[in-house]
Amino acid sequence: MSLVDPTAIRAHLAALHAHAAATANSLSHRAVIQLCTQCPDAPGLGVSAFAVGDVDHMARMAVDNAEIGRNCYCEARLVRPGLPRERGRADATLAVLAIVVDHDSDRDRAGRLNDYASITVETSPPANTHQWFLLRQPLDASTAKTVGDQVRQLSGADACSGAVTGCYRIAGSPNFVDQKKKARGRTITPTRLIGVTDKLWTPDELIAAFSRRPTNSLVELKVSRIATPAMDRSAVFMSAIHAAVAAGMTPDDLETLMRQHPQGCAAKYLQGTDRLRVEITRAWAKAVSNKVTNGVIRTRVAQWRSANRDHYRAYMRDYMRRRRSDNRY
Repeated sequence: MSLVDPTAIRAHLAALHAHAAATANSLSHRAVIQLCTQCPDAPGLGVSAFAVGDVDHMARMAVDNAEIGRNCYCEARLVRPGLPRERGRADATLAVLAIVVDHDSDRDRAGRLNDYASITVETSPPANTHQWFLLRQPLDASTAKTVGDQVRQLSGADACSGAVTGCYRIAGSPNFVDQKKKARGRTITPTRLIGVTDKLWTPDELIAAFSRRPTNSLVELKVSRIATPAMDRSAVFMSAIHAAVAAGMTPDDLETLMRQHPQGCAAKYLQGTDRLRVEITRAWAKAVSNKVTNGVIRTRVAQWRSANRDHYRAYMRDYMRRRRSDNRY
């Protein structure tokens, strides 16, 4: 079975082109969007340029390249025509359309997620994602670099986050791994488009969103409980992980908090060989995966309930009647 998803590839590129259209019309120069492709372990990128709005041809080329084993990426900027000289050159940038954050959990660079990204792409399951924050107004390269650097630092995500000349994986195109990734245990995986929203961002809103420290009173309550022989420290530890993910914390935030409470559930991983960070990283990926899955399940339940209101009301009446009957005894 092919790992290539042409529908997701087109949907991702269509969202990007649609956002770019208004920007391109306001520019005094002709602008293009660049598609970048690469074979694993091969040096250099193949670059193709497409006029804004030419979704069909760009999607077709991405599908063709993905089917022959090439990784497929697109840039978050508009550039002047003239490839291949424009690839990687910040001064070729006509407008930056988005700030992209690379959450790379298997390299301990997951950083802080934001639930209101404009486009979210799962780049390798279960927890590696690219979050696209489409800008309300395009930025020049210099301003975008300043904003991107701040977002990268505040998010704690991978080094390529917020890069003006960065190229980011296209949803639906497989993640073909090179030898370095294979050595870390990675395998070829599909990618998918998790979601597209109509949320647009200003630089100030984006920086403020990542500057806010999440409320962690529940997490601190779980972490600070003194461990006793009767406590299932592994269960409490995992519960704290889930609470931290739900609160929007980063692994760094949680590690700092746990080290402030060495007699709590983290004591198990601090005694003898200090393996706290290893255990947080392992459990974090599982918690993030569960959050995505549970979110999908809750959405489907809500959709069913909305479409079957009479059945739902009858079910709840019967359920409450049985509960009242049970409570009599």
